[in-house]
Amino acid sequence: MTFCVIGRNADGTPLYLENDSPFEHEIPLPENVNGEISISPDLCIENCTYYLADETTAELKADIKIGGEMTIQQTGTMISELRVLTDKPKEKNDKYALKICYCNESDDIWEIAKKYSTSITAILEENELTNDKISKQGMLLIPLMN
Repeated sequence: MTFCVIGRNADGTPLYLENDSPFEHEIPLPENVNGEISISPDLCIENCTYYLADETTAELKADIKIGGEMTIQQTGTMISELRVLTDKPKEKNDKYALKICYCNESDDIWEIAKKYSTSITAILEENELTNDKISKQGMLLIPLMN
């Protein structure tokens, strides 16, 4: 960090001083981290103060707020097995394009989409929802994908 001071000396002559003050701050990583790590730090000076220690020395102090984002990219197996149930084929329905589903706040849109063989996006768009959380008990329109 570079401190810059603008002032004047005892006889009124303007002066400009710069002082580099390196610092370190270590953040421990979680245990068992395997993968590529990227860090986007965000530093913000919250406060800066000084005092004159004597006629030729000024002590400077800066309070820095450190935040940011750390991403760990790991490779792993997400699906370990996939089976097609050929003995239980899903029946196609050409009679209607929508179903009505009554749901509770605890119901999961992923499970509803899976049950009716449709997508979460289709349910969100049909019901003008902004996220995949059900906020209240009620009726959902389920677009069927044949």
